[in-house]
Amino acid sequence: MGRKKGSGWKHPKMGQWWPSKKDYHKYWAKHIKPKSRKQKEKEAKELEELENSLTLYENWEYSVYFLDKDLD
Repeated sequence: MGRKKGSGWKHPKMGQWWPSKKDYHKYWAKHIKPKSRKQKEKEAKELEELENSLTLYENWEYSVYFLDKDLD
């Protein structure tokens, strides 16, 4: 796609092209807004709970496997 020279705005860090800097900021405010501290804490807690439940499950699977072997 040919681009007219000087049309649009390129993000200096991301290297993305936007129709204009104004469009980028409008979009950014809606979609790429940094998460609030509360949101980050909530996600960290959810991740921790998920990891805990996974290890519990793995340990359970592990012990069942070895118990079955002992019964043979």
